[in-house]
Amino acid sequence: LPVIPQGTRAEIVYASISHSYLWESCHKFTFQKNMRLSEDEKEFSNYVLRVGDGNPLPTEVNEFDEDEEDQLISIDRTLVEELSSDPHKQILEATYGRTDQAILTPRNETVDEINEYMISEADGVSKEYLSSDSFGIIDTDSANNETLYPVEYLNSLSFPGLPAHKLTLKVGAPFMLLRNLNQKKGLCNGTRL
Repeated sequence: LPVIPQGTRAEIVYASISHSYLWESCHKFTFQKNMRLSEDEKEFSNYVLRVGDGNPLPTEVNEFDEDEEDQLISIDRTLVEELSSDPHKQILEATYGRTDQAILTPRNETVDEINEYMISEADGVSKEYLSSDSFGIIDTDSANNETLYPVEYLNSLSFPGLPAHKLTLKVGAPFMLLRNLNQKKGLCNGTRL
């Protein structure tokens, strides 16, 4: 259903496609057969499960009919990176020093590993900055807060969009601002330095 800001249920339903003037021109189809239950698809579904488990069967290069040869896609080997024993190092060596690029990963732990490696490879002396070891709640006893939330617990917390408890920096190593510091000088959120 479409989003109608602060709309009632009736307004939201009225905004749906079935109440549009285009609805009469739409063709409505219903499914008659469950294709996923087909025996022809069983081998493919087993293959997908094996891929999900991380152990697909190796395929032979010549496992195709000659009439399917025109369906093969050849990939230039210069476009394919061979994996080394340390893929993080390989990625960093390929992208370090390129300020117009970024490394994207699906997990924050991988980002932390890459950042640690980059800092360790950069020349110079590293400097560590630690987060604050306290927090404030107005309506409670501060002595009780230290019991409920020990310093070790506060330091172990990690939130998306915020640096970890320990931030290690080196002169010359690139980093990105997460907050606006001085807009007149261009020190804004997302600035790479």
